[in-house]
Amino acid sequence: MDEDKNPSERYAGQRSAEAFGLIPKGFDLDTFMVELLTEQIAGLYDPKAHEFYIADWIPVADQRMVMAHELTHALEDQHFQIEGWVKAARPNDDAELAREAVLEGSAMAAMVDFLLQGTGRSLGDLPDFDPSILIGDLADSPALEKAPRFIKDALVFPYFSGLKFSAAILKPLGWSGLPGVFGKPPLSTQQILHPALYRSGKVPAPVPLPSMEKMLGSNWSKLEENTLGEFGWKEVLKQFLGEDRAKTLAAGWDGDRYAVYEQKQAKKLILLTHLHLDSEERAARFFGQYSEAFEKKYAGRSNLFRRANFFSFDTPDGGVFLDCWGSECVTMEGTTRNMFDGLTKALAWPSAPQPPPQLGAKTEKTVRTFAPMENSIVRLRSPHAPNLYNILRAADYSD
Repeated sequence: MDEDKNPSERYAGQRSAEAFGLIPKGFDLDTFMVELLTEQIAGLYDPKAHEFYIADWIPVADQRMVMAHELTHALEDQHFQIEGWVKAARPNDDAELAREAVLEGSAMAAMVDFLLQGTGRSLGDLPDFDPSILIGDLADSPALEKAPRFIKDALVFPYFSGLKFSAAILKPLGWSGLPGVFGKPPLSTQQILHPALYRSGKVPAPVPLPSMEKMLGSNWSKLEENTLGEFGWKEVLKQFLGEDRAKTLAAGWDGDRYAVYEQKQAKKLILLTHLHLDSEERAARFFGQYSEAFEKKYAGRSNLFRRANFFSFDTPDGGVFLDCWGSECVTMEGTTRNMFDGLTKALAWPSAPQPPPQLGAKTEKTVRTFAPMENSIVRLRSPHAPNLYNILRAADYSD
């Protein structure tokens, strides 16, 4: 773990997971992962030493199966230098996870072919193979059974989704098709989840994320800035909306960027996200359902304010904001309205609707300066379909 990421990087990852609601606040992720991985390990390939190890406390038949998996890593390392190949995706965590899925998925595919020896069949002959049959009952693993849902999913994703990806890619050509994947790696977990998008060469949209350090001041530091990807957004949505709705909603992912800032003394967090969906309709649906997710995430909220494509409220830890324009959505959690307005200004977005003044409060005129726009046309809040969000907001989002 120390070789993969230093303690400050792991701390940033833990705090980011807390901010998204993926793990409980104060969860000791380092200690838990050591316990979990120590319990789970059955084999290991070390790309630095070019050695692999097999646990001698598991049955001999299982040792042979694990050996098929680790030998695949060793062979891939001889040809493609797998450690450098995976790390070449950095600093994009989503792209790095996609490459890990190639490694683990292809090793799982070799393991399945090993198990099918003598049957005259291979992985490519199996329709809709369920990889979960290879890990047995999770109840036999006390640490994994009590792990937060996100930890379980993140651990098995490279193996299960990677195996399905490998099966789809290897089916036409067999193992001779594998070098092509190393030569043209998947760019995102979306391509792992949807192999057809890998074949078509779909590239995630570039998503800008303005720096907030100047506005926040010297008392704040940026812990992390990265990309969640379809897998990450599915996990976030799943916490509040359930598996089926999260899967459908996350499939509209077309690129994202997020950042987490921490107050140096009080350790308060600000979470900022910028998400690009593949259509305005998907963005409208995201707005409706993520508004619902926010309400489930924050029990103690006040001053709710909702418009067609803007939603905000206050919490004891700061304001929460969701704003969508066209096929893009931005969120900020744990901050103020002034900070949120600074974000939309930096993005050259139209100003979000202002809440009505509270009773007895003094009103002030707000002057907003926008960057020059193409053809000098002022953009509507929803540029192509101004009533779209109102229509979909009233729809049933349970599918």
